[in-house]
Amino acid sequence: MMTDCIAALVKKFGRPVYREGLRMMGYNVKVFPRWESGELTEGAKAELEDIVTKARIGGQAKASAVS
Repeated sequence: MMTDCIAALVKKFGRPVYREGLRMMGYNVKVFPRWESGELTEGAKAELEDIVTKARIGGQAKASAVS
């Protein structure tokens, strides 16, 4: 499941996963959490972007099926 993949990233990198995920969804997040946190590696960003893309595609397919 996607939640398991995200949980694995959070376990490894912490809260920056949420910040990057929100940015990938179009939110203008400057700092999250309120204190300084590290950056994700390029590999982790790519993995998270893949998860976000799959979630968007799945959500669109579900929404069009309901319409």
